[in-house]
Amino acid sequence: MANATWDFVLEQENERKAFVQHHPVEASFEVVADPDSVYDCSTRRYSISQDDFSMNYAIYANSDELSIRLGDITYGISTIDGGSDVHLGQLCQRFRDRNGSETLVLTVIDDMILKEKTSPGKTEKGKSLILKRGSSFAVTVNYLADLK
Repeated sequence: MANATWDFVLEQENERKAFVQHHPVEASFEVVADPDSVYDCSTRRYSISQDDFSMNYAIYANSDELSIRLGDITYGISTIDGGSDVHLGQLCQRFRDRNGSETLVLTVIDDMILKEKTSPGKTEKGKSLILKRGSSFAVTVNYLADLK
C-alpha cells in the first residue's frame, strides 16, 4: 500500500501551472527484479496519478529517472544508462523510515528540463517542460499493511 502528496509547478512556453495535493491519495510502489543482476538486482518504481497527470520515479543502482505525463504527452529525464552511476543532480531524495512505513521525499533543488518522450526510453529534442525549483513529491509505502 502506498499514498502520495505533492506540490509542484510546471512551466511550458512561459506558462506556469501548479499541481497541489496535500491530502494523501493512493499511489503505487513496485520493486522490479533485474534479470541481469548487474547492480542491486532491482528497480524501485514510485507512481502517482490524478486526473490528467501522472508522475513516475524510478531508482536503479545509483541512477534515477523521472517522468511526468500531462494529458497524452509524457516528458522525462533519466540517468539510467549503461553505467547507471549518476544521480539526477537537480533532485534531492530523502528517505524516512517510521514504524513499518517508508516515505520518499523528492525535492527539486534546481529547475529541471524534461523532454517529450516519443517512445519508451527515447526523447524528442523540440518539446519540453520545466519542473520548477521548490517542487516536491512524497510517497509513503506502508510495509506492514502489505503483510496483513
